[in-house]
Amino acid sequence: MGGKSSKVVMEERLERSAKTGVLALQGLGLTQIPSKVMELNKLRSISLAANNLAELPSELSRLKDLKTLQLESNSLRDLPSEYTSMKKMEKIFLQKNRFTAMPFCVLSFSKLKQLNISHNKLTSIPPEVFQLKKLEVINVSFNQISVIPDAVGECQAIELNVNGNNIKQLPIALKDSNLKVLRCENNKLTVKGIPPDVLRSSSICLLELGDSNAITQSQFQDIDGYKEYSERFTSNKKKGEKRVHV
Repeated sequence: MGGKSSKVVMEERLERSAKTGVLALQGLGLTQIPSKVMELNKLRSISLAANNLAELPSELSRLKDLKTLQLESNSLRDLPSEYTSMKKMEKIFLQKNRFTAMPFCVLSFSKLKQLNISHNKLTSIPPEVFQLKKLEVINVSFNQISVIPDAVGECQAIELNVNGNNIKQLPIALKDSNLKVLRCENNKLTVKGIPPDVLRSSSICLLELGDSNAITQSQFQDIDGYKEYSERFTSNKKKGEKRVHV
């Protein structure tokens, strides 16, 4: 910050954001959001990451044009229900907080494309998450989740990250989802926990198991349906290589 105090830096960023629509207040040791922020009704993006926020004001919902909200690395346990009025929200970052459940307002963000609520204390994934049709990437890694709900069959997202949870079984409903990438490292999956139909009939072309589940690579390859999965994996890899060389 070049010797400037946090207060001076904050004032400068607030003034600049009125012109740019982007406000960066990360890492300033904030315990509350300055009231001036709620007056910046043209903001499209706010970063409040890496502060000391334990709660947020309901008045932030006045920012109707907000599309990106970065709240990672705070001490948040919930978000105000009034945030359901933030209809333009496309990206929300909630990782490394103290959430024990998905905030209700998140489930109302019909334009949401990216959701990261990793490194919290969630014990479940609400089925309604998979009904958000614009979602592209869902990251619920490193929580305390034991089940992927059958509603995942409605999922239109391309990637789901459930690394670092307590999952023992993948639901057969995955075969009906739009998922291309499923990250499952550091769980409790066994051979019996991977339905052959998921390998055979789903759109998944990258299923990451790592070496921290109760299944070896050779056991994985012996599951009925692995051949079809392998063909999708190889085809997708070739497409990726072609894109790199274009």
